Amino acid sequence: MGRNYFSKEQIEELRKSKYVKKISEANVRFTDDFKNEFTGLLNTGASPIEALNKLGISPKILGPKRVGSLTT
Repeated sequence: MGRNYFSKEQIEELRKSKYVKKISEANVRFTDDFKNEFTGLLNTGASPIEALNKLGISPKILGPKRVGSLTT
């Protein structure tokens, strides 16, 4: 199974988020604010997909593998 690279359009979309610290074709790094808010939402019972949507980040762009890695 190959690596899931972001398209230029996906990079531009993610770059708009105040929670994205750094992004390249292969990786995305989130801010500490994102990590705190994401964890807080999970602790209130939100699923990772619901939490991402509430924070304005598309789970579809990230893909299931990246979404899954946010909770480990």
